[in-house]
Order: sequence, then C-alpha cells, then structure tokens
Amino acid sequence: MRLQQILVRRYGLSLSQASRLLDRGLVQVDHWIAKRKHKGYKLTAGQSVKVASFTPHEKQSAIINEELALEILAADEERGWVIVNKPAGVPVHPLKEEETQTVLSALIAKYPQMQGVGEGGLRSGVVHRLDVETSGTLLFATRQDTWTRLRKAFTEHRTTKRYHALVLGQLEGEREEKMLLNIARHRPATVRIVDETQPESDWPAGSRWCDLRWKSVQVFAKSTLIEVELGTGFLHQIRIMFSQLGHPLVGERHYARQDVTDHTEAARPMLHACELIAEEAKATCDLPADMKAIIAREG
Repeated sequence: MRLQQILVRRYGLSLSQASRLLDRGLVQVDHWIAKRKHKGYKLTAGQSVKVASFTPHEKQSAIINEELALEILAADEERGWVIVNKPAGVPVHPLKEEETQTVLSALIAKYPQMQGVGEGGLRSGVVHRLDVETSGTLLFATRQDTWTRLRKAFTEHRTTKRYHALVLGQLEGEREEKMLLNIARHRPATVRIVDETQPESDWPAGSRWCDLRWKSVQVFAKSTLIEVELGTGFLHQIRIMFSQLGHPLVGERHYARQDVTDHTEAARPMLHACELIAEEAKATCDLPADMKAIIAREG
C-alpha cells in the first residue's frame, strides 16, 4: 500500500490533510522523514510508519480576529448565509491554526455559530473559494443544512459567478472559451493546459474541461476591461486561460508569456469577483481601488 493511502485509512484523513502532514515533516518511515514527494512510496511488509502528534481536522478551529475589517455585502441570518467582499491578498481560510489574517478568522468574530459548519475545522462555513490575490464576492454558510444546499448548487453548476478582469491587449466582442486544465503542482499552485490532441489515456490524472464566456466592457490603448462568466470553477482558471490566449491579466506574473510585456506595475493579477448568485444568496461588488486606479491611468 502507498504511504498516502496508509495515512488516509489509519488516521481517517483526507488526501489533502495527509499531504499537509508530509509537508510539515510529521511522518517518519522506518528511520527517515517522509515528504510530500514520497506520498506514492509503496511500503512493504515489516516497514514502520510513525506520525508525530497532531490535532485532527475535526478538532481544529479558526482563531477569531476582531481587527480585520470586512465589508458584508449581503446576509440572511435566518437562512444562514453571508456574502462578503474579500480583500485582495487575504486568504479565505487558515491552513494552520495559528493563522489569523483570513476572511474566516474575521467572520467567526461576528458569526461564532459558523465554527464547525460544512467541512468544519479551519474551513468552517466555506461554501466556495477565491484565490488569495482575487478580490470580491465570497459566500459562507452559518448553518449546516444551508451549507449542504449551497454546496450542491455549486456542484451542479446552478450558480452565477461573474468577474471583472483587466487583460493586456485589446479584445472586442464576446466569446466562449473551453480548455483542458490540470493542476500540475499544489505548492506553489500551478495549473497547466493539457494537450487535448494526445490520447485521452495520456492525459494527466485530474484533467478537466473548463469553460467560460467573456465580453469586452471597455477597450484602452494597451489593455481591456472584460466581464467573465464562469461555467466551471477551477484553480487559476481565468488567469491561465487568458494567458494561453495571449492576453494575460494585468499584473500576472506566474502565467504570462515572456513575449507579453506588462506596462502597468500592478501588484497583483487584476481579477475581481463582481457578482455571485447561488440559490437565494446574491450580491454584487464594485471594483476595488487598485483596479480603479489602473483603469483611470489606462483611460
């Protein structure tokens, strides 16, 4: 049996939790410390596996942060949901118990009943996620039945997720894009475009068809403000797809091609979740100050 399978079955962990234990150096095989790269290591009879003391996921809890201010865009305490305007640069939830500069840490100060909802632990109440550097509409649940219902809406693609993005170059009209994506690496997170012309049996595990529709909102001399509606939701989907199209987001450092020059000095990829609709939960959100400033200079 492979090492990651043993950790999952013996300790009741998820695959991601097992990977985090390996990242933290808490797993020992015989007399050596295993890392994430060893998760597929196949053990044989007689080998020993030791795991250092850790707090199980279900017993972890986010630490309250009353100092981090959040804008509540919409909320229904009776039905049990809240939509906030996530600031760029702030993670959705902690990865370690000691982390407090997260949206969840700030929210549980106002909604303590959120603790333990949904996946529980350090992901309590989280219905969906946004990248750390992405701003805008973000949905949480404060009741378990609400979380289950809203998560189902996301899983069944019965939601509306619209973004505003500022991309390099000039784009006119509107179009639908579809690409085959795969998560090539988790830390740092990296997504790759899969060559769809090769046999499907050769596609990397976890490859997924992803689609979106975009339309031009305002064209400038060197960039374009576009509206994007996601069909699917995938890590870095908008960033990687527009980089592949030759129009990376302004501020894109990770996926932009070397032959495309960013003239704006933007501190982050200019991507903002401007509208979210999931069942009865809905909210819109104006562009953040950093995007407005760049648009003002572009115009």
